[in-house]
Amino acid sequence: MSAFDESVYRAVLAGPQSAVRDLAESAGAGAARTGQALRRLAGLGLVRRVGRGQWEAVSPRSALSALLNRRRSEAETVFAGVETAFADLHRLHRAGQLRSDPGALVEVLTGREVMTRKIEELSRSVTTHLWTLDKPPYLEPVGQPHFNEWETATTREWLERGVDIRGVLPGVDRAARAIGDASEPGGAR
Repeated sequence: MSAFDESVYRAVLAGPQSAVRDLAESAGAGAARTGQALRRLAGLGLVRRVGRGQWEAVSPRSALSALLNRRRSEAETVFAGVETAFADLHRLHRAGQLRSDPGALVEVLTGREVMTRKIEELSRSVTTHLWTLDKPPYLEPVGQPHFNEWETATTREWLERGVDIRGVLPGVDRAARAIGDASEPGGAR
């Protein structure tokens, strides 16, 4: 809504019923420009014509709520389209990489600093799935208990957002797999 349309809307809100000429005088504009503003406001559902040259405001609570919900829905539709386009571009890029250099799809990380940076980067970008191949040695010295508050908090945040977290670990025996399967919905497999 333009500043002028808003000033006309505020003038309509101030009176129970308003004549175009009074609104034009209040807004400091001509009747034609004020009439155009009133028609735009009517199109938004904020005012309605109640007689020849007479206008009244629709309850701002209901009119603005409806307008906000409509705009929110329009914005969500636009964002959904952008996300779809982004996903399509990403799929196209990955397919091109796979054809030209299949090895580029795998990233090998070496060194504590490099791994820490990559983990932080991935933590910020995870939205739906986090699937890992996990193989020791780990960042902590072997034989030392591993506990990282940041890692625990990040994992909790992912779970609360509904991120599917899965990992493939080497050397996990049948008993451990059975325990893990029993903890999932549907029980042991």
